[in-house]
Amino acid sequence: MKKTLLSLLALIGITGMATAATGSAENPLSVDELIEQGVPASAVADTYVKGYIVGWVDGAKLAEGAKFSVPCTVASNLLLAGSSSETDVAYVIPVQLPNGDVRSALNLVDHPENLGHEVILCGSNEKYFGVNALKSISKYEWVGEAPVAEEKNYPLEATGSAQKPLTVSEFQAAVQYGTSIPNTYLRGVVVGYVPGMEFDGGVIGKIGEDVSATNILVAADAEPASLDECVPIQLPSGAVRDAINLKDNPGNLGKTITLVGVHTPYFGQTGLKEVSAYAFGDEEIVTPVEPTPGADALYAGLVSSDEGWTFDNVKMAEGLNYVWKWKSGDYGAYLNGSAYLNDSRFEAESYAVSPVIDLTMVTAATVSFDHAAKFQTNLTKDCKLVVREAGSKDWKELDIPTWPTPGSWTWVNSGAIDLKDYVGKAIELGLKYVSTSNEADTWEVKNFFVNAEGGDGVETINVLEGVYVDGNNIIAPADAQVYSINGVACGTTGLAHGLYIVVTGRKSVKVVL
Repeated sequence: MKKTLLSLLALIGITGMATAATGSAENPLSVDELIEQGVPASAVADTYVKGYIVGWVDGAKLAEGAKFSVPCTVASNLLLAGSSSETDVAYVIPVQLPNGDVRSALNLVDHPENLGHEVILCGSNEKYFGVNALKSISKYEWVGEAPVAEEKNYPLEATGSAQKPLTVSEFQAAVQYGTSIPNTYLRGVVVGYVPGMEFDGGVIGKIGEDVSATNILVAADAEPASLDECVPIQLPSGAVRDAINLKDNPGNLGKTITLVGVHTPYFGQTGLKEVSAYAFGDEEIVTPVEPTPGADALYAGLVSSDEGWTFDNVKMAEGLNYVWKWKSGDYGAYLNGSAYLNDSRFEAESYAVSPVIDLTMVTAATVSFDHAAKFQTNLTKDCKLVVREAGSKDWKELDIPTWPTPGSWTWVNSGAIDLKDYVGKAIELGLKYVSTSNEADTWEVKNFFVNAEGGDGVETINVLEGVYVDGNNIIAPADAQVYSINGVACGTTGLAHGLYIVVTGRKSVKVVL
């Protein structure tokens, strides 16, 4: 009887229930309970639902497009049910996955292992695919152990190699091995690009004013018969995009290119994303190398993680859970500052704060970093680099010589920023983010380096009285302090290979293990 009632409700689309239940994180609604409520007269925010991920929707109609298996080709939605074996659309709810961290974690394109797993979702209860559903998911929590991706060993027919990359036809046929194949090598000819959001709008054989810098099309030869013979290539922000994209490099059209990346759906087609290396013609694969601190680097942060950084949210409007967040994915790894969420702008003031950086024994110091910002309204006016003495609460603003150019996610270096007023002191550096309900930019920052020159009290040799290396251990006086190159205090034994700073008394030494 219950399933009959649910079927009837789903088919006739009852709307306008007087009071829609929302559940809670501790006591979420079941999928059946949400379906029984019918479509609410208006969206009901912060609705919690628990269910099993059972599929996804391909197309615009739920009844015709519901899929209950993987591989999956659509990352923007899921189907949730009360049973992990459900395959009847009358007993499922569609879930819209907003672009960002939620989609990255839950979608079945990148995570086929999520199929059949139980999860609690928090979102807006409203109509989607014509039925009662969840949209704008803001939170999720796995019930039990989180799904674990199965490690696969792919044959050379699926990945190719640097010496024998896949042809376009081999690449397209390799989809049989899965929907996310890492370290895939592809060779073809650059023939065009996709200017908008639809693959069908791809341009072949010419470069128009609408040329995109974020992708290219590759085919077996310079004159493919149709888009069906092309592979879309996503160009991640940074050195790869800068060298390959047709907007800045129109001469690349018609060139033979070899690429290595992740074979995964893109524009709804079998495509290549997360490109990490490339080569034109018969050149060897070139792997872009992220900047590394020089020999005079006192601190290097925001290179592969935000280790040692803290976040001080002075003001954060309701609806935001964070302003600063470390991100790693298609566009590289970086610290992201933004108060723009789900097509809305929020008021915020937040500081990303570095570890304490010791300038007590240097005669000169500068700081620099790489940053990018495509959409700019108030960025250069309100967002700042700030500095303060360790222990102080008062920040002082520092001028940033070079800002990113609006309109693209191209990385630029800030230029060297003088810290002369803080030589002889221990300091903290901060990235200040400010937004309003009308202006909320996105600021991306990485490769945060402090370079310094030694003074009279600084030893730059690898031996200091009482300090020496014994295997993976640093032998030092009892009062000595040992720091990683990232400024994080650490012990003296069982250390990984790398560069360490040993401070004892008024002297310091760099020790290499």
